[in-house]
Amino acid sequence: MKNSELQKMLEAHKLWIDSNKKQGEQANFCGADLREVDLREVDLCEASFRGCDLRGSDLRGSDLSGCDLRESDLRGANFRGCDLRGCDLSESDICESNFYKADLRGADCYKAKFCGVDLRGSDIRRASFLKADFRGADLRGVDFRETNLRETNFYEASLRGTIIREADLDFSDRNFA
Repeated sequence: MKNSELQKMLEAHKLWIDSNKKQGEQANFCGADLREVDLREVDLCEASFRGCDLRGSDLRGSDLSGCDLRESDLRGANFRGCDLRGCDLSESDICESNFYKADLRGADCYKAKFCGVDLRGSDIRRASFLKADFRGADLRGVDFRETNLRETNFYEASLRGTIIREADLDFSDRNFA
């Protein structure tokens, strides 16, 4: 996507948010190539990024609450401190990304690949990680209360200081081997 197109869409989305959805237009980046784009501190709540390529992008501190990020390539992206409450990350490849202190409360992460991700200090309560893959992820200090962790893979993940009580669990030996 060209920078001019991106800026035009961001302006229309900002107007859509500021006018309580009466003017402007909701951002639709479905299938777009946004590799290594700088979207730091941008309000993108409820935008659609389904099937988008955001590899290596910088989204630090952005509001992505309610976003559709299904089936997207988010490898190596920086989501540090992002608001991702209620977003849909189902079947996305998020490996090697930074989610340090991100807010993922209520997010749907069905079959998402979080291999090697830094989730330290993130709030993921009431999220669903059904069949997610956390191989090698840094999950130190993460609060998994009221979270769906059924059939989730934690192979070689750092789990020191995590809180797992009240989580929906279905662990087998293969999940921690």
